[in-house]
Amino acid sequence: MKKLLVVLFVVFIPLTSCEETELPDITEEGNNTFGMLVNGEVWTPHAPFSSALKLSVGYSPFFQQLHIGAYNSRRREKLAFYFSDIVGHGDYFFACGPLFPDMSVADENFNYCSTRFNKGTDEPYDPKNEFVLFNRNESNLNIIKLDTINKIISGTFSVNLHNFDGDVLEITNGRFDVKY
Repeated sequence: MKKLLVVLFVVFIPLTSCEETELPDITEEGNNTFGMLVNGEVWTPHAPFSSALKLSVGYSPFFQQLHIGAYNSRRREKLAFYFSDIVGHGDYFFACGPLFPDMSVADENFNYCSTRFNKGTDEPYDPKNEFVLFNRNESNLNIIKLDTINKIISGTFSVNLHNFDGDVLEITNGRFDVKY
């Protein structure tokens, strides 16, 4: 019985460790890293039993589209970022509007977009906990490496997302270095 308790202790201590307090370095090697500041607080993906749930990245050279999904099980928060017209290194905006018509609504007042961040909660769905991109000009993506041979994409980003109550989620110092 003591051996079982020791095994359980050794297995579960890493799963309950403290939140990361530092962002990963900005690299270009395909290290499968991702991090950002959300309203000044470090946010990194966490899903101890599923690396696919923790960080999911897809890039289509044919469609020139990049999708990044990340999940933090401790906070019960997830995000989905979409980018279009990605053809090499340089500056881009987050995708918005008619590129994703099934998830987008546009009118003359705002441009709702499929780029989204869902804050964790134990409550049923509440639109106050969903933040979306209303204005692509409040976003920046800088691709620092796009290697279609080795399937590595690296970059930095920042974006302001809003909920329907007008609250702003400021994402800064974002960085990723992944194999897709």
